[in-house]
Amino acid sequence: MAKTNTSTSATKTATVKKTGASIEPTEVEVNEMEENMDNKTVPSNDTVLREEYEKLLAQVQQLTQLVNTNMTSTESSPYTNSMEKEVVVVNMCMGELNLATEGNGKGTIYNFKYFNQALDIPFGDLKDIVRNNARFVDEGYFYIADAEAVKRLRKAYNYKKILEPATIANIFDYDSSTIVSMYKNAPRGQQELIIQMIRDKRLNAEKVDANVMMELGELTGIDFLGMEPIAYN
Repeated sequence: MAKTNTSTSATKTATVKKTGASIEPTEVEVNEMEENMDNKTVPSNDTVLREEYEKLLAQVQQLTQLVNTNMTSTESSPYTNSMEKEVVVVNMCMGELNLATEGNGKGTIYNFKYFNQALDIPFGDLKDIVRNNARFVDEGYFYIADAEAVKRLRKAYNYKKILEPATIANIFDYDSSTIVSMYKNAPRGQQELIIQMIRDKRLNAEKVDANVMMELGELTGIDFLGMEPIAYN
């Protein structure tokens, strides 16, 4: 009985060793693997080159289209190519006005000596002036007489309220209700200009519509009707 038990134990040990050993592929399996490798479709050099060429061609066409679009946009605007394009700027103050390209009145200074005077300012300098004198732009102390320049300076919205120089210069040719309406809708700088124009007319004994003086007098608290002309000796 003891001999039989020993034989059974040895058989179990041998089975465990066989299970843990590495199994080498047979010659038949190796041949099958090689056949499978041969049957796989491997792209030829010509195919790879064609695919790369088509990708490159598509990129070139896309780039060409982009360049053409940019050229069209550039040709449509004179301000893209040169910052030296001159823009007409008009003084909307009754007196002297200085516009500087840098803060604190530094840089290049453009001097306007009288109301409605126009100067040609390079677009590059005008950009700097607008950046450093934002309040003067928005409140209408000077007028940029170029719609494209206004658009490129991102001031188109502000200019919906700003009166043109010719309108201001001839404002007393309009009826009283129109003048009052213009005043109410104008930015602060141009409101000040209209008030100054009325005051100057009264002091110089020039005619001003009484309805305008009364209505604007109520809005501003200024007694235009009570102003006496200046006596010149």
